[in-house]
Amino acid sequence: MTHFNTLDAIEEGAALGILSAADKVMATTQFVERQTRGIAAVRELHKPEELDVTCSEDCEEHEDDHPIVAKLTVCNHCYGLAIEVDDYYGENGIAREFLHPCQTVRALDEAGA
Repeated sequence: MTHFNTLDAIEEGAALGILSAADKVMATTQFVERQTRGIAAVRELHKPEELDVTCSEDCEEHEDDHPIVAKLTVCNHCYGLAIEVDDYYGENGIAREFLHPCQTVRALDEAGA
């Protein structure tokens, strides 16, 4: 399967004279706007959510009357999917891949998006 690159297509259209300079600018601007909206939608889906978590009963610092409560920031979407698959997910700990920033957000950040 051949990968289609929109920016290359715009450049080629301009080079062939199919797109005027103004059309090229407009097409590039529209492409960037679509990409920006898409990235914003992904970031909204993978936004951070703060949870109150307690330590496990075998924790050395655990007190029966006053369990230790901590804040843990997870990815709303990734953690939500884990809960959908397993209603009891998180009772024995939360996997690193569900912490925020999740792999999706880190990939966007690393790409500068």
